[in-house]
Amino acid sequence: MVISVWPWAVQTVQVYLDNVRPLFYIDREDDDVMFPTERDEMLSEQAVN
Repeated sequence: MVISVWPWAVQTVQVYLDNVRPLFYIDREDDDVMFPTERDEMLSEQAVN
């Protein structure tokens, strides 16, 4: 499988990882989930679709 992304997509994900994702872990341990939820759960496949 090949997935194509726009050239700006990598930069956008990096901005999220650097600036947004850390906010989910201010008061809890980082569990290495890329897209955590406010309820301390991982996104389901259904939610992504």
